[in-house]
Amino acid sequence: MAIKKVLFVGYGLILSAIIGLIAAAFLVIEGFMTKVIWLSNSYVFQTFLIIVGSFILYFLLKRWPNLPKTSKDSIKELRQNQTIDYQDVFLNLLVTLVILSFGSGVGPEAALLSAIISLSI
Repeated sequence: MAIKKVLFVGYGLILSAIIGLIAAAFLVIEGFMTKVIWLSNSYVFQTFLIIVGSFILYFLLKRWPNLPKTSKDSIKELRQNQTIDYQDVFLNLLVTLVILSFGSGVGPEAALLSAIISLSI
């Protein structure tokens, strides 16, 4: 019985580490993309990237209009359904990454917390 508990705790630690790696990768990628776009001294280049980012965001939101999910949305879904559909977690992070990188501010914690909640369930 003690071996089962140890295996259960080990399994939980491995899954938590994977979720932590996903969260860390998102924050690193978001920081890198923000630096690439906004630390340029060329206003023409920044304007071009904003236009490109706007088109990317338009097509992403046209395809998945209910994204990005916030933590409020995830908790509401959890209360209603007693589970969360985690299949759109990476799409949620992608849409949020485009929004944050190209100049808007939903805050990375909103979508990141939603992804952590979804993956934890």
